[in-house]
Amino acid sequence: MLNSERLEKCLRAVMGPPIPGEYLTPATDIFDDLGMDSLDRIEFVMTIEEEFGVDIDDEVADTLRTWGQFLKLVDKCAKGKSESAVAGG
Repeated sequence: MLNSERLEKCLRAVMGPPIPGEYLTPATDIFDDLGMDSLDRIEFVMTIEEEFGVDIDDEVADTLRTWGQFLKLVDKCAKGKSESAVAGG
């Protein structure tokens, strides 16, 4: 399973299945476009940590807003790089 598919699985676990996959572009804002709130984001990050077997720093998680940023995070985590490297962009 691709990282993007695994990440989408995490999103659906938090937000439910009605989110069409084609709607998820790198620019999709998880708050404005998907209606996620801060508690949903905490659950989403915890689900990602469980799915990918990583620990995501709270400060890093707080900087993530778009689908593309979350994809970049899980790609870096899957390659064994520090999740704090994502904070800058």
